[in-house]
Amino acid sequence: MIDTSDKLIILGGSLSGIIAASLYTLYKSKTDTATQIKNAQSVQLGSELKDMLKFKENHSIDYASVEGIVTDLGKTFSTKNSSKQGVILQTSQTEHKSQRIHGFWTDAKTILRDTFDVAPFALRDPDNPQHSILVTEATEAEELLESLEVVHDQFIPRKTTAMQTGIDRLFGEVCHGIQETEEMLVVGTGLVGIGEILLEDGRLKLRPPEAPGTRYFLTRMSRGQLIKRIQSQAGSLKAVALVFGLLTASLLGFLTWRLTKKYLAYRKTQREFEEIRRSMLRRHAEAREERGKAEGGESPCVVCLGNPREVVTLECGHISMCCDCAEMLPAPHKCPVCREEVKRFLPIYRP
Repeated sequence: MIDTSDKLIILGGSLSGIIAASLYTLYKSKTDTATQIKNAQSVQLGSELKDMLKFKENHSIDYASVEGIVTDLGKTFSTKNSSKQGVILQTSQTEHKSQRIHGFWTDAKTILRDTFDVAPFALRDPDNPQHSILVTEATEAEELLESLEVVHDQFIPRKTTAMQTGIDRLFGEVCHGIQETEEMLVVGTGLVGIGEILLEDGRLKLRPPEAPGTRYFLTRMSRGQLIKRIQSQAGSLKAVALVFGLLTASLLGFLTWRLTKKYLAYRKTQREFEEIRRSMLRRHAEAREERGKAEGGESPCVVCLGNPREVVTLECGHISMCCDCAEMLPAPHKCPVCREEVKRFLPIYRP
């Protein structure tokens, strides 16, 4: 009963259901993260924080937020294109070109170089530089890349002759130039760090939280802005998940309607043929009865001993049964005379 169209509907419903479930899982993860950030303990750098951690178990706060200004620990990065100093430097070179694919020209980019350098740094209290917290495993923090400042962005066009451009177009690839980009976490940038705060060897440290399901953040946004951003992302995921969920429900409903309609049509056809069959059997029985009365001395069916013989069993060739008894033979069918397996039944054609 399931045809190709039904299989395509099932496939589409399955895929949209998987997408809806995946998006809903992401939505729940975003919602849980926003709740965790909202419930995270907010602390201030200073001696009071150290005193509090001394009396806590494991000398740590499982999940807390702290604000400070980026300060280096003796090593910084600088570039020839900017006088700024930073503790994280990301440099990249990207080739911009056009390519001919299947007769059409499209823009393409190729990354020639992409480096990411990190120096140890801390967040210090802007009002009291003596109080700071060491940031560990900064590369694992989310939102960190968005906190980098672009200190250099230059596009260097490729210098070429008209002949070289013609050759490049002939071969289907034209280079337009190289884009150089430098991004830096500049010393003095204000950051909010959200993670586990630990007092170790008399020094405060900020590190990724060990509690399952909690996430590590370093961002230039305020805590409230970060929560709103994550909630906005969660809302978008929920809306798209709802669309795919409705699509899945619609496809499954449509499939159910199609299969139900087919099943009802199939049952109707079965009932019609059953009625036709019963009518034919009645006519055949009446015809056999009339033939029996007319022929009188013809040998009756060896099974029911009433109806005339009207079926040939192959391969043995015996003519020993009526149509009704032949139809009711149990499987596997065997000739009632010689017990040979019956391959086929053929009617007797009388002149």
